[in-house]
Amino acid sequence: MKRTVVEIPYNKGKITLKIPEKNLGELLKAEPIPSPFPRDPADWGWEHGTEGASLPDFLASADDVLIIVNDHARPTPTADILESIEKYIPWEKSSFIIATGTHRASTPQELEVIFGRNLPRVKSRVIMHQAKEDHTMFSVGKTVSGKELALNKALERVDSVLVIGSVEPHYFAGFTGGRKGLMPGIANYDAVEANHSLAMSREAAPMKLAGNPVHEEMDSCLDLFSRWRIYSIQAVLNRDGSIYHISHGDIRKSLLEAAERAGEVFSLPASQKADLVIAVAVPPLDIDLYQSQKAMEHARRILKPGGILMLYSPCHDGIGPANFYELLSSGKTLDEIRLELKYGYKLGFHKTARFLDLYKSSSLWVKSELAPQVLRKIYITPIEDAQKSLDDALEILGGDARVSVLYDASTMVPVLNS
Repeated sequence: MKRTVVEIPYNKGKITLKIPEKNLGELLKAEPIPSPFPRDPADWGWEHGTEGASLPDFLASADDVLIIVNDHARPTPTADILESIEKYIPWEKSSFIIATGTHRASTPQELEVIFGRNLPRVKSRVIMHQAKEDHTMFSVGKTVSGKELALNKALERVDSVLVIGSVEPHYFAGFTGGRKGLMPGIANYDAVEANHSLAMSREAAPMKLAGNPVHEEMDSCLDLFSRWRIYSIQAVLNRDGSIYHISHGDIRKSLLEAAERAGEVFSLPASQKADLVIAVAVPPLDIDLYQSQKAMEHARRILKPGGILMLYSPCHDGIGPANFYELLSSGKTLDEIRLELKYGYKLGFHKTARFLDLYKSSSLWVKSELAPQVLRKIYITPIEDAQKSLDDALEILGGDARVSVLYDASTMVPVLNS
């Protein structure tokens, strides 16, 4: 039997698989596309943003500025952006906050990546948001779902806010970026939890904003921030990690503009669904099982009912936020878990719901550094010998099973040709 050698990126190396030619489907890999954006940060123009907004004018007229930046879990080129705008920043009147949302705090090493050569300049002015520390927050009103929205008190001390983010497809918010810097970026845990509960809706999908309840609630929260002057910088990365586009100015308009450009970069045409999809999670979204689930969600779009999804992700940080895992591993039946999701939502349960959706008709196999028993507790088949697992899966699926590989499944969204 003739086989095709396919290399799967994993854990800073590669795993070689030999796939029978008769079973080989599509190797879905995004090729680099030309970037119209200047490579040199010195050439990035800041005079004219959406509706003519000028970043230099915005910062020059600020009394005190809070600069919101993404944490280690996002690929945002924060250091490059700060380098490009550093001559406009009123450093003595500026403070910085890491928009962790409900993620863990960034490490000193991760802060070096986030801020680059400007870290010594800002180090004493960096605040690490902690969503569960209610004493560090103040209320700004209620969300449309009726939850009190509180934000980090660092915001209370300023008149102007600069939000620096990046826009990529997000598996339930439609896209990252923009409004996410504030909510959930520097918001209280309860409000974030309530917002994320909306992710169980089928309308909460990648690259979808209109009609997406998660996005629409986050967007509506911006109406509570009218007392602050807000300027937004939203970067879109190219497939090679370079900057493809930057939108800046109004926080809503810059997101919509960046989302349109992100769709050009992150859509990946696929001709048909496959019986077995190998999905490769990539840094930084391969740090734990919680973040790696994004790759699973994208891969499901091209998986046939009854198929097997093989997720390759090291998960060096383990499970991540554990609520979804604790419920899945509770020993309850899947039907009992579905009832608990319906009547007792906790943050992370939207992840549980997505796993349950997959389990209705398909199987999940995972190659990671997690202990096999950790995976088995949540109905995942651990992959220990990659080639043997592939051969076993093909035996289960039958001789005509089609195998597709989705490289960079964390950010690339396969779109079936109509």
